[in-house]
Amino acid sequence: MQLHPLIQKLRDHYLEFRRKDYRRMKADGSLERFLETRAQSALDQMETLMAQGIYLDQAQEIALADLFPPEQTPSREPTGSAETYRLHRAVNRILCSQNDD
Repeated sequence: MQLHPLIQKLRDHYLEFRRKDYRRMKADGSLERFLETRAQSALDQMETLMAQGIYLDQAQEIALADLFPPEQTPSREPTGSAETYRLHRAVNRILCSQNDD
């Protein structure tokens, strides 16, 4: 996975689901640096997971779940993606805690 397409996906996500954060960072000039840093962190996380023996598709799924935060003002209906996001966060915490041992 490449950095620049990931940055664009993250930008689109923030524009659609995290409008307040997007506008605030755009106004103070921190948006691009934030997007680059978050995308690079996701790529680094995927690399770390694969080094631990996680398959590429699973590593991507976990890293991307961490990369895209849920809506700031979620709709009233629960969505499967929010539950998926929480599950991936839990898996990631477990994997990271195994590294600490």
